[in-house]
Parts: sequence; C-alpha cells; structure tokens
Amino acid sequence: MSRLLYAVLCGVACMVYAGNAAAAQATSAIIVKGIQKILVPQRPKQDGILTVKENTLYVQCLNRAEADVWRCEAAGLEGEPWLRNVLTEERQEKLIALGFKPDKSFGNFVRIFPRSTRPSVLARTLLDVMTQIYGADADGIDALTDWLPAQPCHPRIMAGHDRGGSIAAHHWGFAQDISKGCQIVENTNGMNYDDPNAVVPGAPPGGEIDLDARYSAAIVAQIKRLEGGQKHIWAIFDTGLPYVQCELDPDDHAIYCEAASDDAVGAPLARILTPARRQNLLDAGFEPPGKVMNFARIYPLDRYDETAIAHALLAVLHDAYGYGGAPEIILTTETGKPTPL
Repeated sequence: MSRLLYAVLCGVACMVYAGNAAAAQATSAIIVKGIQKILVPQRPKQDGILTVKENTLYVQCLNRAEADVWRCEAAGLEGEPWLRNVLTEERQEKLIALGFKPDKSFGNFVRIFPRSTRPSVLARTLLDVMTQIYGADADGIDALTDWLPAQPCHPRIMAGHDRGGSIAAHHWGFAQDISKGCQIVENTNGMNYDDPNAVVPGAPPGGEIDLDARYSAAIVAQIKRLEGGQKHIWAIFDTGLPYVQCELDPDDHAIYCEAASDDAVGAPLARILTPARRQNLLDAGFEPPGKVMNFARIYPLDRYDETAIAHALLAVLHDAYGYGGAPEIILTTETGKPTPL
C-alpha cells in the first residue's frame, strides 16, 4: 500500500472515529444531565424515572426516595419480541456480563447501582448498553426524565408494544397500552408459518388486478405530499392485515417506510408472512424488526423518484404479503381519517 493511499484511508477512518467519539461524548453528557436531574435528588412521595432510548430500544433507571440504590432495566424479549433480531444470545451474554440479569416478571434485564455511583460512570454504562448491546446510534439516543407518584410497583407498558415492559411514563404510549398490574405477561404470540399458501383475505378469486394501474398515482400523490417537509406528516397504506407506512426523513433526504410485521399485527399476519415472503421483504431492502417492531428501510430521494417508491411499495404488498388488489387499500394520514384509495 502506498503511503499516500494509507494516509487517505487513515484520514477517512480517523474522521469517522472522531465523529463517533464526539457523538458518544455528547450523548454521554446528555445522560449525565438526566442522572443529575432525576436520579440524584430524593423527593418525598415521588419516584424519579430516567429513560435512555432510541426508538423502541431503552434502558430505564428508577430512583425511589427511600432507597439507597438505583434500579436500572434494559429492554428484554418478553416485552419486545422483535428484539430477537438484535438481542442475540451472544449479546444477551454480554449484557449479563455487564451485570444486567434477566427478570421475566418485568420482561427486562436488571442491574442495581449504589447511589455512590458517579453519574459519569453510570452514564457510560448506560451508553455502552445502548450502543454495544443493542446497536443504537449514539447521536440518536435521548434521555427522558420524569417524576412519578411514589408507589411500590409502577404500571408498565404491555408486552408487544413500543417499549413493552418499561415503566409507563408521560412520554409515550396510550392508556390502552398500559398493563393492569405492574408486571407483564410474556408475549406468547410466536411465529406460525403453518399456511404457505395464505393470502390476504378478500384477494380476487381467479386473478389479480394491476396494482400499479389501480394505485400508483394515488400513492405517488402521497409521497409528493410527504416530501413537503412538514413535521408529523405520514401516510399508512392499509390492505386489511398487511400495511406499509411512510414519512419524510429530512436528515437523510429520504422517504422512510415500514412494512408490517407479525410482532405488530399478530399471528394472523405470521401465517401470511411465510419464510419465502419474509425473504422477499429482506431482498427488497427492508431491515428486520429491531429498533422498531416493523420491517424498515429508506428510499433516498436522489435515487428514487415518487413513482419508483410507489411501485416499490406496491411490489412489497404483493410479493411479501400476497396482496392481489382486494380489499381495497385504505389510506390513513395524520388527520386520522381512513379514506379508500
């Protein structure tokens, strides 16, 4: 290797490393502030909760006024079964080696930290769990803080929901997502690929309609609307059980899309999403569930125009879910009003 080429490669690597290190340092500082704000103080009749998260990945730490320790929990498979694509056996072993022990009653991995732990040390541990165990991006991690009324056992988000198994805070979830007790029930909605010929209910007998001819123009119009760049703008294309949903990713100048998984929809979709069809999703560039409960990918706008994205989404509905054109696609946007396309 020439010295010049070595210098170029080293320069690129050094810049990437420096960027990653800077992001980790900035995120660590954010976590330290959260620890100092919510875990260090002790308030009578109040419990502090710190949630370090990226999408559905999280570590939560609980501060009880009367306790001389902090209880921290890292997301587990019982609460978020789609983490099986991220939290491999090897990574679970590494998490356990970091002192986090599995506790299925809450669906998470638990570690106790003494109050004497320095905020910088705790922050580094939480950041390592997020980045090295779950593969989170350091610059995408946030630290949320909240004070809750003190109680022996806090309600949790039910298994199978975003941040399933976590203590319910004010930052996410709906009332219907919260379990009745303070523990969760293991998600037993396992894979069920027992019907390789399953198709979406209502598919036209004896043939399929031309999906591009029927729906492409309407989906193109929605993609153009998303490109407007406004926040909280999205579109869901629902075919009954399967769906694809998209929004603008302004940071990457791309359209970010998700395709339904059985983790999100349940066993009926698992019977439709056979191994071969699941592979079709992966071949179409979708990442398996992990950071989110659905399959996900981006369509960079410098490589895909609106028509290409529309064709790709319709191909996913057909090739991965067996969608033949019926029932008709229902569009739901941020307005919350379902409309047939």
